[in-house]
Parts: sequence; C-alpha cells; structure tokens
Amino acid sequence: MTLRLRYALKTLIGPWVVLPVIALEVVNLFQRGMPWRGEPLWTVDWFAISLFIVGPLLAGAAAVDAARLSKTGSIHLVLAVRHPHRPYLRAAAWCIVPVLAVHVLVIAVGLVISGLHGTPQWAGLIGAVVVQCLAVCCTCAPSPRPPAKPATPRSCPSASTS
Repeated sequence: MTLRLRYALKTLIGPWVVLPVIALEVVNLFQRGMPWRGEPLWTVDWFAISLFIVGPLLAGAAAVDAARLSKTGSIHLVLAVRHPHRPYLRAAAWCIVPVLAVHVLVIAVGLVISGLHGTPQWAGLIGAVVVQCLAVCCTCAPSPRPPAKPATPRSCPSASTS
C-alpha cells in the first residue's frame, strides 16, 4: 500500500490537491462569527460553500493527471492493460477520495461544534452530505473511454483531379 501511495504522490497532482482543500475547509469552518451554527441541516448546507472553489480545483487536477496519462511517453500505461479506463479512474480516485474524507470530517466537526438541537432529520442530513459528495465526484469524472487514436488522413480523389 505504501508503494502505491509513494507512486501516486510522485506522479499525480490529485493527492496534493488535498492540502489547499484542507485550508479552504478550515477557513470555511472558522469564518467570522461561525454563522453556520444552529440547525443541523443549515450546518451541513453551509459547508457546501467551499465546494465552489474546490470543484474547479479538482477538475483541473484531474484533467492534468488524465493528460499526463495520455501523453506520448506514458500512453503505454493505459493501452497495455485489459481495461484502459482504469488508470484514469485511479487518477481521479486519488483526487476525489482524500477531498471527500476532509469534507465529511469538517462537516462532522461542524455538527459536533454546533450541537444537534432538537430532533435532527437524519435522512435529510445524510442526503445533503451525499449530494455534496456526488458534486465532488462529478467535478473529477473521467471520460468514459480513453481518447481514440487519431485517424489517418485519407487522400481526397476529387482534389487530385483539379
């Protein structure tokens, strides 16, 4: 496992995106006055604010990682396996999973700090967290297929008769 982690940290940008995400989530957690304290659903909803910045950051990192896998020197990593979409999925997972862990942890800390007043609607809370997690996943979604090889140019018979 540590070999895979070391390889991902050396070759991918995705795992490193978690550092600015931690900073953004902490800034969102400790905003002036902590206006998210109160109703649990409002608390969960408030932490989606950071996703407006995190989403494009993740999309960029996932795009760079996919482009690195598709370039001439490393396309063999994609084409030499039985399922050529898996390297792209792994690169996207190295972007998504650490960010999801940080985001869910910050939501849990926010709920602990604000307290669960009254009877929380657990289905609504879990649904809101799931929607936020799906939004993070959608920003890094890889294309369903690897890029096709460029078509070979064909000569046009009508162009040679002029």
